[in-house]
Amino acid sequence: MKILKRGLLLAVMLISLALLVGAAAAAPTVEQTVTPIDVSSAGGTFDVSTKVVTDTFEAQGSLRVELPDPVMSGWTISNIEWDDTTFPDYVDGDDFKSFAGSGGVMVGTYYFNYTVTVANPEVENTYDVLTFWEDTRYYGTSGGNLGSRVEDTDQVNVVFIVNELFNGDVYVAPGSNDEDALTATGLSWSSPGFVSEISGIASDYTTGDPTTDSGWAILLNGALADASGSNNVTEGDTLEYYYVHYLDSAYTPDLTNPIATVTINVREGTDVLFDDTVTPEGGTIVDALDDTGLTYSETGGWLNSVEGYSPVWNSTLGIYEGWNIRVNGEASDVGIYDTISHGDFVQILMVNFDPATFTPDLANPIAVVNMTASYPVSVVRTIPYDTIYPATAVVDAENATTMTVIVDITVNENVRGLTLTEFLPLEFSDAEVVVGSLDGGSLKTHEYTGAPDNNKFDVLWIDDFKAGDTKQISYTISVDLDNFATGKTFAYPAYATEGAYVDAYQTAQCAVIGDDEFYIAEGGDWNPWNDPDSDSGAIITNSELQHAIYCWQTGEKAPYTDEVISNSRMQALVHFWLEQTDMPDGVE
Repeated sequence: MKILKRGLLLAVMLISLALLVGAAAAAPTVEQTVTPIDVSSAGGTFDVSTKVVTDTFEAQGSLRVELPDPVMSGWTISNIEWDDTTFPDYVDGDDFKSFAGSGGVMVGTYYFNYTVTVANPEVENTYDVLTFWEDTRYYGTSGGNLGSRVEDTDQVNVVFIVNELFNGDVYVAPGSNDEDALTATGLSWSSPGFVSEISGIASDYTTGDPTTDSGWAILLNGALADASGSNNVTEGDTLEYYYVHYLDSAYTPDLTNPIATVTINVREGTDVLFDDTVTPEGGTIVDALDDTGLTYSETGGWLNSVEGYSPVWNSTLGIYEGWNIRVNGEASDVGIYDTISHGDFVQILMVNFDPATFTPDLANPIAVVNMTASYPVSVVRTIPYDTIYPATAVVDAENATTMTVIVDITVNENVRGLTLTEFLPLEFSDAEVVVGSLDGGSLKTHEYTGAPDNNKFDVLWIDDFKAGDTKQISYTISVDLDNFATGKTFAYPAYATEGAYVDAYQTAQCAVIGDDEFYIAEGGDWNPWNDPDSDSGAIITNSELQHAIYCWQTGEKAPYTDEVISNSRMQALVHFWLEQTDMPDGVE
């Protein structure tokens, strides 16, 4: 019996010792660093880096980050980096973030990094940034807490700075009002009769106390203005928006202590964003625009914005303000992906459009980009017969037909050495290409390896070119018609010439312009006037209709297709000419 009692006593002592040892195990260390410690109230940011070192296994370890009180709900945490394998249980609270280990945290060193954005507190203050580690473990039925809490607190000094959302010139059309000028800044805003929000800073009248309620006040030339949209602005006006508290129950705005501001210097006339020569690295308007260094965005070749100017509806004038793109005075049909060549004058204009006719007011642009394209070398590709009609094509015994391609090169300034790289349609990688006239150049061929930019050949000239010098090469492509589907277009890749040297400095690449595709017509296609390489593609033009009428009247067969123009075919041509819509193949 004594032995049993001694055994039980020994067991109890061992258990107690184990518990004491467990309780005495070193708690993790938490080291937090905040940089910088001085932060602007106007959306300033600071970075927090926390290092947690665990010396023992932590069964239920978690790290919790708490934002400062009382402004924590307005501050945000972003750019969070942590070991999400060890700490997979992440909780994204409004005023805290926590990272918990699932199945325990092994001995090791763990880092937690994040960025805090300040939400415009209106008074200078010093705030605590708290990070703490918790390990809450419970044993037995007594509820004894053997876990630990370790924390580290740093302070950040928030310095109040007025949030200046905009301060600069805007250009507006004559007769514009305050809302048109505010729109021209590019800032987002809303106004149900009065401005309620600018750039996400919204009026708040929920406190019931004028000194803590906040809203936007409008000033025109230093004086409080009327409701939004009712203030006409003109050249030289200063339009201001102040986000403020109020001084009294009459809600007199406290203009001496604004929280956020917008200052607009109103200008009438044209804002010339760029007016100079450009040396594009490609042969399109977008290449020229890239060379200006202006900021812009586009969708499908049509501009969304340039230097903050965006298409808008002018509520005062009842007209649309948008972009008009012109090359040598003619409007572009395809936007900034239109091709250009040496000497072309390109204009991108923000103009008013008549709401009824959508005619642009080119005489009074709001903003303009003027570009004159300059290329040291101009390269033009010509494919004399770029539509193949299988029924009438001249073929050899293997049913292959031969097409001729001519490339003309004009040197626009003194050039020392020139290499032309001619990239071919990828589908023609197996075609027989024979380069004929090299005009004094040397030929380099490439074995096609499957890479899209490898189906090419080079021609090198070692001449010391002077401005106005020209070169011309020609080559033929033999295509086996049995290997190609009809009714298909085969396009040249949009790559460029390369290797022209001007005054010992390599120039930017010069794009090939002109013809850039072959078209293999469907069998039985009688209509050459709606082919991709015709005057306006599938649109029937005046001259094409006149040619068709001539063939119908005289009985002469249509060019290339060698087909008779019957009454029904002529009627179809007239119909689509009147409609000015694409005429599909196969229409009789």
